[in-house]
Amino acid sequence: MTSTLLAETTLPLGLNFFEILLEMFNLAILVVGVRFLLYKPVKKYMEKRSEEYKKAEEESEQKRKEAEDLKLQYEKVLEESRQNAITCSKEATASAMIQAEEIVENAKTEAERILQKAEEELSHKELMQKEELSNSVSELALDMASKILQREIKTEDNDIVINNLIERWKN
Repeated sequence: MTSTLLAETTLPLGLNFFEILLEMFNLAILVVGVRFLLYKPVKKYMEKRSEEYKKAEEESEQKRKEAEDLKLQYEKVLEESRQNAITCSKEATASAMIQAEEIVENAKTEAERILQKAEEELSHKELMQKEELSNSVSELALDMASKILQREIKTEDNDIVINNLIERWKN
């Protein structure tokens, strides 16, 4: 009778106490089932995904720092290269100036040597021309004297006279 009494007791809105307990038990089973079957796997999946995003973000941050470090290293190498290029350019310019000075000095030396040689040749030619002129005058004088005297005069006799005339002419 008590079980029938409980089953027969109705609450307002046509509900009875046993049905409410049964619905509460079903709800508890549903909540526990949903928690184990859906909530925990979804939560694990979300945590795993969150960890993957954090890991990817950390890797990205690390790669960004590495890239910045590489960029700084490359900028340093580039600056060193620029400095080396400037230094090489200055050294090349200085070397070119030294070579240019050497070339000019060599050219001056060569010009002086050529000028001295030309002066020596000129002096030698002048002496040769004077000697030729002297010989020509000697021959001319002999021809004239032989025609004047109508006899042949020896060269030795006239050389003394001609040499005296040439000496006077040179001074």
